[in-house]
Amino acid sequence: VMEYKSGNVFILISKLSLRRYIITNILTATIIGGIINSMPVILYLIRIIIKKGVNGASAFSSAWPVYLLPEMYEEQPLAYAFMLLSAIFVCGAVFSLLSLGVAAIFNQIYLAIILPEIYYIGSAVAFGSNIRFKCFDATTLYVLNNNPQPDLIVSIMYAGCLSLIGIILFVIGVYKNVE
Repeated sequence: VMEYKSGNVFILISKLSLRRYIITNILTATIIGGIINSMPVILYLIRIIIKKGVNGASAFSSAWPVYLLPEMYEEQPLAYAFMLLSAIFVCGAVFSLLSLGVAAIFNQIYLAIILPEIYYIGSAVAFGSNIRFKCFDATTLYVLNNNPQPDLIVSIMYAGCLSLIGIILFVIGVYKNVE
């Protein structure tokens, strides 16, 4: 948003191509969003490993019943924790891409922050209690272990669709603002 308002976007596009500018922003938003979202979990996991050792990583999600790959949870708790960590990374990346797309379309930083949050909370309220539409609940992107019969493919497709929406919005917004 600040790049457009200050006019620096035209300097960046003149030094990079428009295609490289778009790809760079998409990759940056994806990586930064995923890292920021997963950093507290990484710190918590490091604390558990230091305190209880590698096998203590099973405390990572021992408060809930383990429905997704229970044998992996028992045999390789650290690998299981990293699998959950990757889901948290993906969720951060998805919502970062949505924010990037909203920012490019509306040129308002507050809307870029608020609209993805409203969608996240609204989808949990609208679809969270309905079993048939639970796959549209954005909170399921975080927790792979919340369903006795998890459908990992549906979660991956949902994350891909939300990411694609964010990327398309960003590309449209860039072309709209550059011209």
